[in-house]
Amino acid sequence: MSDPTELPVVRATSADAAVVGRLLWEFNEEFSFDGLGTALLRAAVDLVRSRRGGEIHINVDEVDVDTRRFYERHGFTNIQPGEDYRMLCYLREL
Repeated sequence: MSDPTELPVVRATSADAAVVGRLLWEFNEEFSFDGLGTALLRAAVDLVRSRRGGEIHINVDEVDVDTRRFYERHGFTNIQPGEDYRMLCYLREL
C-alpha cells in the first residue's frame, strides 16, 4: 500500500455519494472485505499524524455495538456519553 501521506486529498461531491456510502458501510462491517475497515482507519490515523494532529474524534450511536467494538479494538476510548439518543464520542490520542 502507498504511504497515505503521499496520496492526494480529494473532497467527495454529491456525485460520489454511492461510492462513499458503500465505503462507509464496508468500513463499519469490516469483515466484508477482509480488513478494509482496519486498513482505512490505519491510513486515516497515519494521515492525521503526518499533519501533526493530536487526536481523532468519532461519534458512534450507543446501540451500534459492532462499530463501538471496532473502534475500541483500534485504541479508541469512549469519552462522552451522549444525551438524547445516546451518541457516544470516541477519542484516540496520537
